[in-house]
Amino acid sequence: TQLGPNGTEKYSGYLGDPFAEGRGSLFLNGSYTGSDGYRAHSDGRVMRAGLNADYRPAPRTRLVLEANGSDLDTRLPGGLTQAEFDANPDAASPQATTFGFGRIDRRYRVGARVDQGLDAAGASLASGYFFYGGRTLDFPTVRRRVDLNLHRVQTGARVRAARVAHTPIDVTAGVDYDIVFSQDRRRNNVPGQPDTLVDNGYFAAPNLGLYAQAEWRASRTVDVTAGLRWDDVTYRWESYFPGKVPAKDTTFSQVSPKGTVNWRPAPGRSFYASVARGFEVPAFGELSPLPGDAFSQVGPKSLWNYEVGTHLLLGGRVLAGAAVFYADVDGEFVPAFVLKAAILEKQGKGDLSRRELEKAERSARSASPAGSAWARDLIAAYRAVE
Repeated sequence: TQLGPNGTEKYSGYLGDPFAEGRGSLFLNGSYTGSDGYRAHSDGRVMRAGLNADYRPAPRTRLVLEANGSDLDTRLPGGLTQAEFDANPDAASPQATTFGFGRIDRRYRVGARVDQGLDAAGASLASGYFFYGGRTLDFPTVRRRVDLNLHRVQTGARVRAARVAHTPIDVTAGVDYDIVFSQDRRRNNVPGQPDTLVDNGYFAAPNLGLYAQAEWRASRTVDVTAGLRWDDVTYRWESYFPGKVPAKDTTFSQVSPKGTVNWRPAPGRSFYASVARGFEVPAFGELSPLPGDAFSQVGPKSLWNYEVGTHLLLGGRVLAGAAVFYADVDGEFVPAFVLKAAILEKQGKGDLSRRELEKAERSARSASPAGSAWARDLIAAYRAVE
């Protein structure tokens, strides 16, 4: 039990136990958190529950089961202008009270994963997973109310082969498939007016990813890793509302390579360098605010990331690390705001560099490390593209 300011209260519990003579284990947990809110119009509560279990029916086989869910019901205070904040920093924004900002969000997810060892040492293995989830969302915004009933299926498999053809090379390959789909109803959210439909439709986003990676032990002190991933993301909409676009779809694809070199000149010292390409697609609302709207002019974000760093064990007690990276970003998302709400994202191009230092010290009398970290970001260049 935990109690805090603003009427905050949290109750949580858990239970775990092994079974089948230690070949399996079960863990259950649950919690409730409620609060009167840190500002006006910000009270809410959330309940969570989870189950995790694993079982080994055979020496090389492991089955993992997972289930979790949550129930959130909260009001949102919205953002204040400087003048509104100066007048009363604890007040809710006029938009929040006028349009009833808040969120009722219920989620669940269940699934399983199977790992199968392919050799006695466990270096080669195969695994597969399947998860199903659902989510209902009632989300009032400025003049609109979002009503979603989301479903999500995630499945995939991967295989790792150690010392392929008796060489010092390990190879991993896999496939991931992920689809989100939902009915999509949008209603008026204007005080004093009927809660009428402004669009009624459906959307789906199937995603397919294929990847492969090779790890080469070049020498006793040098490891080299090279990988490649292909992503294909499709968005589909349907609208059953008169005067809207009845159907539309678009697809984004990218091939993303990665390479890493790790050098360990002595025990407790390692240095690495890596280069990788990343990929991020827009969200549904960024591409099409309503199911039957025309497409917004927003595409995927991609970047090339270059990084070098080191990890050092100093005096047998202090673990220190430092890293520097540079990212060349293309298609950065830049929000545009209307009535304090992001309604459209334009795109830009920029460069970002980051320097990090970290240190952790492990006491001879304690198993818990004490640590500190420092980081500095520098946006070297940025330009927006209309």
